[in-house]
Amino acid sequence: MGKDMGAVTGTAGWAGAARRLLLGIAALLVTSTAALADPTTLICDTHESNQAGPFTVDLNEAQSTVSFHSSGLAPSGGYPGTSGVTRGPFPASFNPNTITFADDSPDAVSTYIINRVAATVEETDVGKAVSMTWHSVWTCQVGKAQF
Repeated sequence: MGKDMGAVTGTAGWAGAARRLLLGIAALLVTSTAALADPTTLICDTHESNQAGPFTVDLNEAQSTVSFHSSGLAPSGGYPGTSGVTRGPFPASFNPNTITFADDSPDAVSTYIINRVAATVEETDVGKAVSMTWHSVWTCQVGKAQF
């Protein structure tokens, strides 16, 4: 009878250890998801003459989306649009080094690659009505309180 009790106790010990391991993994997954849930705002500048000021790019990794918000443009126009306009959210692919997404507008297909290390946005546009391709790189900084 002593042998049988040891076997039952050993099994219960493994079950307890397995339960603790599964709870630890579950806690790790929850904290990892929470880290992804924090949206990030980039403040970017295209360095183009028709850009009246910086604009923001909102990154939401938990939802896999990116949106643009313009701060204002000179009368000659330009992307991301007139003052106060929001573009997106666009479905995006997030990985440790880059975020990629596309905007298929009536005039052009724009693809974007955000470099998470250099804080740049690389834009490549291919015109639809006019056979034209253009490329630009914007510099950005993470929008956080400075003091």
